[in-house]
Amino acid sequence: MSPAHSKGFYRSVFEHSMEAVFLTAPDGTIFAANPAATDLFGRSEQDICRVGRSGLLDCTTPRFEAFLTERANQGRAQGEFECIRADGSRFPGEVSSEQFLDDHDEPRTVMIIRDLSAQKQAEAELAESQALLNSIVNSTDDLIWSVDTEQFTVRWFNRAVGDYFLKQYGIHLATGMRMEDLSADESHILMWRGIYAKALLEGTLSTEYITAGNGSVLQLSLNVLKRDGRIFGISAFGRDITDRKKAEQRIADHVRQLENAMQQTLQAVSNMVEMRDPYTSGHERRVGIIAGDIAREMGWPEDECRSLEMIGTVHDIGKIAIPGDILTKPSRLTPIEYKLVQSHVERGYEILKDVEFPLPIAEIIYEHHERMDGTGYPRGLKGEEIRPEARILAVADVLESMASHRPYRPALGIEAALLEIGQHSGTWFDPVVVDAMFRMVREKGYRLPG
Repeated sequence: MSPAHSKGFYRSVFEHSMEAVFLTAPDGTIFAANPAATDLFGRSEQDICRVGRSGLLDCTTPRFEAFLTERANQGRAQGEFECIRADGSRFPGEVSSEQFLDDHDEPRTVMIIRDLSAQKQAEAELAESQALLNSIVNSTDDLIWSVDTEQFTVRWFNRAVGDYFLKQYGIHLATGMRMEDLSADESHILMWRGIYAKALLEGTLSTEYITAGNGSVLQLSLNVLKRDGRIFGISAFGRDITDRKKAEQRIADHVRQLENAMQQTLQAVSNMVEMRDPYTSGHERRVGIIAGDIAREMGWPEDECRSLEMIGTVHDIGKIAIPGDILTKPSRLTPIEYKLVQSHVERGYEILKDVEFPLPIAEIIYEHHERMDGTGYPRGLKGEEIRPEARILAVADVLESMASHRPYRPALGIEAALLEIGQHSGTWFDPVVVDAMFRMVREKGYRLPG
C-alpha cells in the first residue's frame, strides 16, 4: 500500500470508528477528533481542540498521574476516569492511550475514550440485585448451600446453614470444608453421599432426611448445576420441618383417638341392635369388615375403607325401631311384616342424618338396599344414582347374610352366596363391586370374618 493510500485508509478508519478517537500531543494538546468524539462530548472538533485533554477529562487525580507515567514508561496505558461533556455533565469513561512518532519524528498519541455509562449502570444494577439476593438468602430460615461434586466440599452457604451446623454439630462451617469434616458419624457421611449421588443420577431430588443428633427432620430439594454441559456442583435447599412433623404426628394421633372413640361408639350402638336381634349377632361387624376389604380390593384410599367399615358396623341401626318379635320371628315374614322390616333403612337415616362423619353415613345407610336396576327400596334408585359406598355394602350384606345362619333357615354357605350375587351382577349389584369380591374369594382365597 502506497503512503498516500495508507494515509487514506487510516483516515477512513479514524473518521468512521464508533469509538471516540483523538490525536494528541503528550502534553494534552488535541490536534484532531473524529465524529464519534464530537457526538460523545457534545462539542465541535474545533472546540475539542481548543479545550484540550484537561477540558474533557478529570486530570486532577493521582490516578491520572499514574496513567501518564505508565504511558511514558511503556508507550501505552489504560484507565477509567470521569469525562466532562460540554454541558458540564459527567460520565465514566475508559481511556486508552498509545504513543507513536509521526512523519516528522514528533511524539504523538492516539487516545480512545469509550463511554462506560451503560456498563456501570448494569454493574450497579447487578450489584444491587446481588445485594438484594444476599439479603434474602441470609434472612430466610431455609437452608441454602452448594456443593462441589468432584471433591464433595462446601462451595457456598447462607447464614441459616452456618447456624444449623453450629447448633446441630458444634461445627463452624466454612467454604472448602470436606464432607468428612462435617461429621464424625460415618453413617451420617454415607447418608449425605447417597443423597448427593442420587441427585447426580436423577438431576433433581426431593426427599426428607432425619439428621443425626436430636433427630430433626430436613425437607430437601437438590438440583444439579451445569456449565457448558458439564456438571460442576449441586445446589441444595433445606427446611427444618421437625416441628411440622411433630404437629402432624400429634394430629394423626388425635385423629386415631377420635376414630377409635367413634368406632367404639358405633360398636356400642351395633351391640344395642344385636340385643334386639340376637340371632344376627355379629352380622353388622362382619358386613363392615367385608365392605372395607372389598373397597381395598377396588383400590380405595385406606381412610375411606376404614370409614366404610365403620358405617357397615351400624348399617342396620334402624332395626331399633322394628318390633323385637318380628326381628326374631323363626318363620317367614308376612308381606306387612316384611314391609315393616324394610323401613329400617329410613329409620336409620333419621337416626344418623345429623351425625358428622367423613362419609355421608346417613345417605349410605339409606341406600344400601337399592338395586342397580331400580327394583330396590326405599326410593327405587338406579345405577349411578346409588352411592358407591352403598353399592359395596349391598354386596357385603348379601354375602354375609346368605353365608350365615338365620332364625328362619340354616346357613346357605358362601358358594350359594357367590352364585346368587353372580347371577344378579349388573341387575341388582354393581358388576365392578361383584368382580372385586370374586377376585378376593376365588383368586386370593379370602375367608369371611368370624
